[in-house]
Amino acid sequence: MISSVPYVLTVSGSDSSGCAGMQADNRAIHAAGAMPLNVITANTLQTPEGVLSVEWTDAAVVEQQMRALLKAYPVQAVKLGMLGNAAIVTVVAHVLKEFTDVFTVLDPVILATSGWPLLNVDGLAALNRDLLPQVSLVTPNGPERSHLVIPEGVALLVKGGHMSGAASTDVLTLGNGHTVEFHAERLQTRNTRGSGCVLSALIAACMASGMGLTEACSEAKAILHRKLSSNVANRFQGDGPAFF
Repeated sequence: MISSVPYVLTVSGSDSSGCAGMQADNRAIHAAGAMPLNVITANTLQTPEGVLSVEWTDAAVVEQQMRALLKAYPVQAVKLGMLGNAAIVTVVAHVLKEFTDVFTVLDPVILATSGWPLLNVDGLAALNRDLLPQVSLVTPNGPERSHLVIPEGVALLVKGGHMSGAASTDVLTLGNGHTVEFHAERLQTRNTRGSGCVLSALIAACMASGMGLTEACSEAKAILHRKLSSNVANRFQGDGPAFF
């Protein structure tokens, strides 16, 4: 299949409110000029009050869909989000072993903003053991970083949204150990749900479009900051960072 449009495959949960997960991924990928393909790991019921229920997809279905889409389309990047349990994490890792030439970014969704657990203990162990060695970039926030064992050679972008200070600083550590910082004014807004999904999806789309990793992280942060700025005053607490 020949296409001038870059394709990004997302493996993430569906958010019924549209603020995070697959819905946020798709808006971000479209905004960056790429085409999203989706494998849904979970069907979640979410409102501004938080996560109300989660129904997980069977791991065999996730594996089947990933393989089919990666074989049928010229996928240049993969974005991984909410994976939930060891069975799903393991099949994702197995599939990625067969597609090592595709850039893969993992947003390690461990807890929802409301505190609902989105990756169980066995799933986290499988993620550290089996999945992290297969990805190109990991994008945790500060609290998530403490749960991860980053393999040598895998790039790490620690997001600064959970930190304090006038600036929100993301720190990229490349596979060779070199670090780069990306700064933006810290915004006073409650509408940050889904911002991690958006950032990692934007990075994947920028990489699929041919950018280098440092440029892709810088561009993704700039786009997210612009969208957050335009949505500061949204009246619904917990709404996503932007409506692309």
